[in-house]
Amino acid sequence: MPFNTLIEQGYLVTLVNDLPTRKQHANIIVYDAEDVGHPLFPPAPDTTMPVAAEYRHIFCGPHEVKGAECPNCRQPMPRLLALDTQDPRLGLTDLPCRLLPLFFCFRCDLCMDALFYRVHADTEIGILSYNKNEAEQPKYGWGQEGTDHWVQPPFYPGTPIALRPLTVDEQRYLRMDWKTDPFSSEWATFLPKEDQIDLYRHRHQIGGQPLLAGNSPDICPECQAPMPFLASICDECLREDGFTGDDFQLLVHFCRTCNIVGMDMYNPM
Repeated sequence: MPFNTLIEQGYLVTLVNDLPTRKQHANIIVYDAEDVGHPLFPPAPDTTMPVAAEYRHIFCGPHEVKGAECPNCRQPMPRLLALDTQDPRLGLTDLPCRLLPLFFCFRCDLCMDALFYRVHADTEIGILSYNKNEAEQPKYGWGQEGTDHWVQPPFYPGTPIALRPLTVDEQRYLRMDWKTDPFSSEWATFLPKEDQIDLYRHRHQIGGQPLLAGNSPDICPECQAPMPFLASICDECLREDGFTGDDFQLLVHFCRTCNIVGMDMYNPM
């Protein structure tokens, strides 16, 4: 059965965060004056933070989205990614919002099962279903002072992103049957070994078919239709120890009929 993906062409996500190299990237500019203070683009501590000139995909960063609060912790859910629906490469230009935001909470039991929420508008979501805490306090001590566990911040450092299309051979490699050794001599002779090693790990990816660690929530809780794959998010971010300091894969599905996002986290294969 063909993999159910919302965007046929897959794109690897690169974090663009090195201001000194800005002149080397024709698609990077500073914030436009009218953007500063806008609820979609809250000013960063350094207002020279670059953004993509044409399409404003945003990785992490502060936000002012109503409803993006963890129903367990009663704390803000960090924004992991916001996709600019006006980018024609994604085929999402018919959505009623400019930015499609992806939120998640790692500090409590919400991360132990699927999360579903509806995107009402650019600045509002509504949580539909989630995994409730077994206890009133976060089960793992995450985010609590006086513990040895990492503390989830209100938001992770933000940066624009660049989308690099997967080649035909790279996507072919990711679609292979991983029941046998992916590095055996008879496998993937169409792709250099160093490229295989680079792909055989969890990466931030939009569309296509990613290297899968599990099955993500693929049935819309409202219309009961299959929810196509939208994105894969891993632990990499601009914080030194990542989102959690542990390897994971967060699989994101999206029902464009109901504007519902479905997310579920998995451990590595």
